[in-house]
Amino acid sequence: MEDGDYELLALYGFSARYPKSARLEFNPKSRREKGDLVLHLEGFKIFVSWGGLDEARKRYSTVAAHVSGSIERSLKGSGARLDGTPETRSLNIQGHDAIYTHATMLIERGGFPFGKRRVAQDTFSMHVHCEESGRYYVVYAFAWPQVSEELGKAFEAIMASLKCH
Repeated sequence: MEDGDYELLALYGFSARYPKSARLEFNPKSRREKGDLVLHLEGFKIFVSWGGLDEARKRYSTVAAHVSGSIERSLKGSGARLDGTPETRSLNIQGHDAIYTHATMLIERGGFPFGKRRVAQDTFSMHVHCEESGRYYVVYAFAWPQVSEELGKAFEAIMASLKCH
């Protein structure tokens, strides 16, 4: 995607550039303190979630602990397993520590009559805790390998432009 293929999304005091081709779905229960937004693109979705930092810190004292907890929940909830070691990168989002993770998970697909098989699915996530806004932000997505490169480009654009306060 070229730079002209993106536009700015700003709400509740945070913003990021996203692909113009995305259809946005705002969770109707979302509010300034906590919410979700889904960017629907051809072949994949990118999720943006936010919530109270105090609430997150009751479970996760650091961003790294938040990332580990998210991975554990993804594996436990889907019956998946990691394929190799996740790629992690430390980021700085407006002076805050943030962590980007890209992992390949093997998930079960199929069932009767052909039996189950494990297929690869890429997962991307970025976690940041922002003291100024009092919120945490998680951007995440899942993709089949055939659209993973396109998703990676869109995900990078969101991460590079995220303003959390």
